[in-house]
Amino acid sequence: MGFKRKFKVEKIADTVVDKAGEEELQNKRTVVLNSEGLSMALTGYPGELTGFVTGDTLEIQMRATQTKLAAEEEEVLEKVREGNE
Repeated sequence: MGFKRKFKVEKIADTVVDKAGEEELQNKRTVVLNSEGLSMALTGYPGELTGFVTGDTLEIQMRATQTKLAAEEEEVLEKVREGNE
């Protein structure tokens, strides 16, 4: 029995540009998938899933929008703020 999930396609591009502005991949079609729920299920944190289409292969990568450390730091800061009120 297989697993099937439909994704909303947000954008299709010829290259993916990272935050530094450098091209990560060339000559591949990319699909940015809007599925915060799936990244939450995989990592426990929201993130952006990107699918790279080469021929008949779809490779999915995930970039977390929040690291575990940042989440833990925010949790500690929130407790400190509550304690100071």
